[in-house]
Amino acid sequence: MTHVHREPWLQEGKKALEPIFAHVGLTIPEGRISCGACKGSSRIGEAWPPEFSEDNTPEIFISPKIADPMKVLATLLHECLHHAVGLEHGHKGPFRVKAKA
Repeated sequence: MTHVHREPWLQEGKKALEPIFAHVGLTIPEGRISCGACKGSSRIGEAWPPEFSEDNTPEIFISPKIADPMKVLATLLHECLHHAVGLEHGHKGPFRVKAKA
């Protein structure tokens, strides 16, 4: 991946993660992925529900504090998993099961 801007790189990263999700029977929902500040100084990624955006689109934010591309991809995978299993589960139930898979 050789993109100048972060968002196209993140979108390409999402495409690269799709086979991993398919392997455990999940799909990554369509939505926007952006680099941006997260709530609280310790958070490096956030998945926002569709109702938080004006056009009802799921959103993922990845902190610009992360410099390591592999950590960015790992964070993106984590946030995509939240959307794939449902944000209402937090880190329990289906999220935990699929994360271990």
